[in-house]
Amino acid sequence: MAADAAPISNATELSKSSILCLSCGLCCDGTLFAHANLIPEDDDARLQANGFVVFMNKDKRAFRLGCHHHQERRCTLYQSWRPDVCGSFKCKLLQRMERDEISLEQARATVDEALDHSAQVRAQLDALPGVTYQNVISAYAKGKKAEQPDTLPEGFNQAVLNYLALQIRFDRFFRPPRAAAENPAKDLPTNAYDNLKSDGRIK
Repeated sequence: MAADAAPISNATELSKSSILCLSCGLCCDGTLFAHANLIPEDDDARLQANGFVVFMNKDKRAFRLGCHHHQERRCTLYQSWRPDVCGSFKCKLLQRMERDEISLEQARATVDEALDHSAQVRAQLDALPGVTYQNVISAYAKGKKAEQPDTLPEGFNQAVLNYLALQIRFDRFFRPPRAAAENPAKDLPTNAYDNLKSDGRIK
């Protein structure tokens, strides 16, 4: 089971949406997305004062994720000024709950399962030399291009399979359709799963 989130202060005053977001944080910690776009109204002085490092993402200002204000599965700026996207973004799960398609309890169960899966994937990747959550796709592509699978660390393909399964979970339950392009595995060939599963080292 995922570790319990830190206690939510004034929980009775929070909306169901806020309670769900404060028990999750997947859109903040770099797991779902690598960056978040800013809008023109996001003030440069406030961004700088709060330690956000702004860069240009094509023609839009953005900041990188995971956010340094995300601690113990929650935002330390939640009840103060934040970039607009931090309050306006709604994942697929949150939208379903707000339409009363699922209860808060069901939504939190989905979050807990995703957090457990994410922690498992990160642990697998951390055990591999030179492989991280951020570079696993490029490492996989490089290994396939070299056509020397025996040079890949033991357990690499199993970890990539679990990583890809995690991305499918995120697309199914969390990433809205418009955010599907943010899936870091989107450019992998459609037979990536079959190729990995056919590897003799996968038990």
